[in-house]
Amino acid sequence: MKKLLLKLSLTILLAVALMSNVFSQVTTSALKGRVVDEKNEALPGATVVAIHLPSGTQYGVLTNVDGRFNIANMRVGGPYQVTISFVGYNPLVYNDMNLSLGNVTDMALTLSPSVISLNEVIVSAGKGNIINSDRTGASINLSNETVNSVPTISRGMRDFTKISPLANTSGSGTSFAGANNRYNQFSIDGLVNNDVFGLTSSGTNGGQAGIEPISLDAIEEFQINIAPYDVRQGGFTGGGINAVTKSGTNSFKGTAYFFGNNEKFVGKNEPKTNTTLKIATQSDYSGGITLGGPIIKNKLFFFVSGEMARTSFPLANVPGSATSNISTAEVDRIIAVINRVAPSYDPGSYLDINNETSSNKLLAKINWNISNKHKLILRHSYTYGENISNSRSPNSLRFYNNGVFFPSTTNSTGLELNSIIGNNKSNRLMLGYTTVLDDREPLGANFPTVYINLSNATSATLGSEYSSVANLLKQKIFSIDDEFYIFKGKHSITIGTHNEFYSFYNLFVQNIYGSYGYKTLANFETIGLPGEVAPTYYAVGYSFDATDNPSQSNGAAKFNAMQLGFYA
Repeated sequence: MKKLLLKLSLTILLAVALMSNVFSQVTTSALKGRVVDEKNEALPGATVVAIHLPSGTQYGVLTNVDGRFNIANMRVGGPYQVTISFVGYNPLVYNDMNLSLGNVTDMALTLSPSVISLNEVIVSAGKGNIINSDRTGASINLSNETVNSVPTISRGMRDFTKISPLANTSGSGTSFAGANNRYNQFSIDGLVNNDVFGLTSSGTNGGQAGIEPISLDAIEEFQINIAPYDVRQGGFTGGGINAVTKSGTNSFKGTAYFFGNNEKFVGKNEPKTNTTLKIATQSDYSGGITLGGPIIKNKLFFFVSGEMARTSFPLANVPGSATSNISTAEVDRIIAVINRVAPSYDPGSYLDINNETSSNKLLAKINWNISNKHKLILRHSYTYGENISNSRSPNSLRFYNNGVFFPSTTNSTGLELNSIIGNNKSNRLMLGYTTVLDDREPLGANFPTVYINLSNATSATLGSEYSSVANLLKQKIFSIDDEFYIFKGKHSITIGTHNEFYSFYNLFVQNIYGSYGYKTLANFETIGLPGEVAPTYYAVGYSFDATDNPSQSNGAAKFNAMQLGFYA
């Protein structure tokens, strides 16, 4: 097994012929230290065993000639029990140790000779030291306990990234240290979850549909990095948000939750006039469950998470109301023309219109303790969301069917193998495959976009939304990472590779049903009548392929890309 892992690691490293500034993300913790006797002399060959108590997962190594030990790729969290033993010395036991994501806990250990009969020494310890030589720059670690204790309305990542003093969440995404949010990197269990194509304002998959990429209750811990000097962490010039999901333990544990609010939670008093306002019906609900436990005690574990979220908020500025400069009489004149020239087409409502967002999130994860030396993790996440959006202002009206229907589907699978090879080597291998489907569509039947200038600098728009008539993005991302660690005395040597391979299909052809603009409502009303006034402008979009079908699918861009990286 050792030879196989060594050969596999070397093969992956040598396969990287091109190099670029692309790095993997950390999904584990680490423990290191030095074992000495009462005279401060090194104890080579001392046994160090760390047990993750909730799952019984064990890690064990022997100290080297300098009394030093390193255990990499350990499960995040705890509590851990760490036992240090050596023949002729009293064993030392540390209880209640917790390891944080991406950090190394350093231990200085002194064993006493067993000249007389003594019980083992038991020490209780909490989190590793915040200030130590292994911290690699400005970072913040947020545990699940912190996530549960911080007030949040949206239950989104931005409610927690703002804890970083360098974060700015005033826009649609999070900016770190003044950098555009598209320069951030967001990974889940080591797999990049960014919007690789770069269209979303949030910077994450599913962002165009306005949904979160993962349920907060599925996260064990996440780390926010700003300019780290850890060679393993990179691929961003803004901030790195690195999340790991929960895993099963020897105990069956689960949660069930529900959050919600509606118009009854909105204040109804208008302070200027001291009048009671009528609040339109609205809702924001989310709920889910998590469950984790053993399949085989101390050996095989599972964790599953499921969440559903539904929101619906009404648009303001209803025509004919005090907040709109558009009258219902003007709207009735528009509808009369549609009924005359296109009686089969329904432009949709212009009164009560709601923007709606829904999402379903599933996560399944398996942890397998193959042996004390080898640990395997397999996980798959599925996120599906739908967004129906429209907009309206005091001076502009869009009929309901001029809105946008945006479904988004993300599937992400990851396989991770963590191995201890002898007493001075370890390896982490990760394979990932992610697919993203963003299929933006117009609402209602296919129809040209019609823009009409009304009185008093107002306007109305009906028909299919012109940028949504042929709009489809498919992404496939395959990644392979390998990190090989060599521990020599006081030194740790890391050799790694991170590679991503992309396949894109992007269809974006505007105005395939045409767009018409009318200078006045009176001009619009002449359609199909003697003395018809031509539109002020007309536009149509199409691909250069004469054989293209009505959906203009031949107008799509298809291309592949890759990033290959090597680091030490």
